[in-house]
Amino acid sequence: MVQPGSELSGWGNWFLGTAKERPWGEVFSTDGFRYMNFMPDPGPDWQLKDLDFDRDYKRLGLMESIYASNNPDLRKFKAAGGKLLVYQGMNDVPIPPQNIIDYYETAEKTMGGRKETQDFFRLFLIPGMNHCSGGDGAYAIDYLSHLEAWVEQNKAPNKMIAANLKDGPADTGDKFPLDLDSIKFTRPVFPYPVRAKYTGSGDANDASNFIPVEP
Repeated sequence: MVQPGSELSGWGNWFLGTAKERPWGEVFSTDGFRYMNFMPDPGPDWQLKDLDFDRDYKRLGLMESIYASNNPDLRKFKAAGGKLLVYQGMNDVPIPPQNIIDYYETAEKTMGGRKETQDFFRLFLIPGMNHCSGGDGAYAIDYLSHLEAWVEQNKAPNKMIAANLKDGPADTGDKFPLDLDSIKFTRPVFPYPVRAKYTGSGDANDASNFIPVEP
């Protein structure tokens, strides 16, 4: 389920398309069946109308066993010293954020609680961010530096600073550290379920004027 407020972040492109282009949602789903969901791949001639609802669901099981990432039992990963930093745009249309929220909450229950889970796994929900990047929110975050500090120095990411860029996300990805002149506004992002709240004073475009709030 896509989130309220994401209507302007790409519903048209994903579900309606234009007179010249197919909706991205159709491309995403059709090509998934052509090249990823079945074994062997049916190839470019396969169409959505070819889906056999009575039989084809049985064919999905093999590839699901390879691609599925829904096992919440991460004990072996944690025991091996793994660190997992996951981020999700709240305005993501093709991959709605409720999926990762449900997964994270299930992992907490499986791993023995929030503290035991956040020792190695933290989820960051990015308000106003579209699919992977872009959007009306503050979306540019140096995830890699935070993950490196967690793995190499045991500095868990308690807060990350996100930025919205004046010219939007670059086609080649954001380069860090960001050019200060390119920043439109900043926001802090905290590990789920903590959210950022404006203090009520100071520049609302400055992340320093926001505080963490528990649900």
